Amino acid sequence: MVPRMSSPASPFDAGDRRSVERRNRALRARRARLVEALQWLVADERGRLYLARLVRDSEAITSQVAFAADGALFREGKRSLGLSILNDLRRHAPEQLPALLAAALADPQEGSTR
Repeated sequence: MVPRMSSPASPFDAGDRRSVERRNRALRARRARLVEALQWLVADERGRLYLARLVRDSEAITSQVAFAADGALFREGKRSLGLSILNDLRRHAPEQLPALLAAALADPQEGSTR
């Protein structure tokens, strides 16, 4: 039998069923709180405005060309964040996605300046 390592600094033990279940419950609770937070954001115009700006600034919905490798990698990192936001919206608030995309594509000079 292999001794299991467990200490206060690393309480998770993949070999212990109860530890795995406890971790999975904590992960499900965290995901549920994140979904709730996203729904809270999109329920308010200010939250939608902020998310639209993040998606626009990430360049996730526009075509961009970078000629330098480091520029391309930087843009891909930004784009990944925007795509993550869009994917979360698609999964958890699909009814908000069209309006958010329209706001993200709109001229940033238009609309609210809060």
